[in-house]
Amino acid sequence: MKELITIIVPVYNVERQITRCIKSLLEQTYENIEILLVDDGSTDQSLEICKKYEKVDNRINVITKKNGGVSSARNCGIKNAKGKYVCFFDSDDWVDKDICKKLMTRAKETNAQMVICGFSEINEDGQKKDHFPCKKEDELCEDYLKICKDIVITRIVNSPCNKLFLREKISKLFNLNRNMGEDMEFNLEYIKNISKIAYLRECLYFYDVTVEGSLTKNIDLQINAAVENNEIRQEFFRSLNIPEEQIYDEYYNSFISILFSVYLNQRSEFKRVFNRLLKEGKYEMVAEKIKPSGYKEKIIRMAIKYKSSYCLKKLCQLKARRRNK
Repeated sequence: MKELITIIVPVYNVERQITRCIKSLLEQTYENIEILLVDDGSTDQSLEICKKYEKVDNRINVITKKNGGVSSARNCGIKNAKGKYVCFFDSDDWVDKDICKKLMTRAKETNAQMVICGFSEINEDGQKKDHFPCKKEDELCEDYLKICKDIVITRIVNSPCNKLFLREKISKLFNLNRNMGEDMEFNLEYIKNISKIAYLRECLYFYDVTVEGSLTKNIDLQINAAVENNEIRQEFFRSLNIPEEQIYDEYYNSFISILFSVYLNQRSEFKRVFNRLLKEGKYEMVAEKIKPSGYKEKIIRMAIKYKSSYCLKKLCQLKARRRNK
């Protein structure tokens, strides 16, 4: 018999999106699944919708709990999971009907303890932007250090939602003491506990960016998370004995990534965010210590050293133009 996959879905006030999510799960071509819908104290009709589907399909189990946040709901799901494998999906997103089948097939082919597929961001116009975990369809990196570095740098590790986990290898739950970035922390803790990761170069997960937009409403929370994430990434890299120069290169990438999100979504905050990142994110120390080789990184370094937000705003402007072409 095929191994059971537990799908954990945190649910909180998503009455407009939850039906789409549940239907995509019930259409899975891999049938040996259990679907844990963990209602985190919803105040709208989300719980009622979940219970309606629980009555018509015995693969669905609705769990109710007091509101504690998405990490608390996922932890509750992990504790109640029966499957050998676990997937995490968000209730305002949806998935391809073959996602479980293809992730499981890849796991069996490669003996990997984690399988990562691509995902698509869907905007308000229905346009999608694809994100892939690897360049080649059959890429399975035997160099584990390289694959760990690549998935951190590409940010594919920031979410648990496009991945298959082996439940027995989950040694640490989601960190309830963090407001943002706990997803990446959970993934990296899991990766430390395994020895093989496989890719699937298909976008099988669909992320709805229209629900809250691509930038968290509270920009300061996003900055806090970015600073904390830098520290988590660096600690992870050090645990793998990756050279210090390669660790610090990530600071330049994260710096411009945050500012580009601000440029696209709340441009009036650009200079304030730039100054706060300089003050709190250790970027000035990195700019003094590490000379990057890439042209873009050199511009970022100069802007940090001379505290000039203007040239980075221009860099973001050029990036936005290329993106819209």
